[in-house]
Amino acid sequence: MPDLPKGRIFFISGAPGVGKSTTARALAARFERAFRIDLDYFRQYVVSGLRQPGQGYDEECHRQFCLAHKAAGQCAKTYSDAGFTVVVEHCSFPDTVELFVSEAGPTTVVCLACELNINLERNLLRNDKSFDPKDIEHFVHDLNAAIWPQFAERSWPVIHSGNQKVDDMVEQIMEIEKTVTVID
Repeated sequence: MPDLPKGRIFFISGAPGVGKSTTARALAARFERAFRIDLDYFRQYVVSGLRQPGQGYDEECHRQFCLAHKAAGQCAKTYSDAGFTVVVEHCSFPDTVELFVSEAGPTTVVCLACELNINLERNLLRNDKSFDPKDIEHFVHDLNAAIWPQFAERSWPVIHSGNQKVDDMVEQIMEIEKTVTVID
């Protein structure tokens, strides 16, 4: 394998339907070599025993989310070490992002946020998930108000995505990477 410079790692968080996937794809497209990780896929690989939040967010459900973050971090490190820019997306709280970073290494972390009405509308338009977006409206309500304030409390960047174009959000993320210390 040729020796390439280590690739950057980005982690985009936010409530369901806030624009993480769209932004992650657009950000990854900016690089010659890029690898995108939708962290939900790591959970879908569980063949039996998967604990979903809809069943109640209990200790086992939390443990499985933690495992997925650590596994995604290891995967991100592998691709980054091979010269790929890695863009990860997931509806994650800072504590599980830190688990990811503990495995991946230095990571530029941002959280997307928008007004609840916009968030709910965007959620209903999603057609790339293995579930009916209507089934998670209660999560959108709860997480819209819960995730981004925890990022702000830690002084981690929060981008308000409500009325912004995707390219503008990508530009902001690129600027954040230049000016904000990456989390490691």
